[in-house]
Amino acid sequence: MDKVPVSDLCEELGLQPTVFHRWQKEFFEIHARERGTPSGRDRIDWKLMTDLPIASRKDAVEKLRWYAMRWKIETFHKILKSGCKAEESKLRTAERLINLIAVLVFSAGESSG
Repeated sequence: MDKVPVSDLCEELGLQPTVFHRWQKEFFEIHARERGTPSGRDRIDWKLMTDLPIASRKDAVEKLRWYAMRWKIETFHKILKSGCKAEESKLRTAERLINLIAVLVFSAGESSG
């Protein structure tokens, strides 16, 4: 797996140094392309940048799974906020909020499939 220090990346792209540059963190690129061409849509072609270490194919697949899970989480939060109107409850105690969220989580989970 190729490792690219941020300082090299900043220099190559003509970017100003940042906090990451001072820390000299290394970034890894994961490139994943769906096999074949599905009918009715473009195939998945992801290029992900991460500062998490990628030492093997197994590490890369793990990070890809995390990224794929992100969309499920985004949909879940959208259902909680928009569909269930969780923010409109205006509950003031932690206990009441926990109870409401428990009910909404069940509802949102059922809605998101």
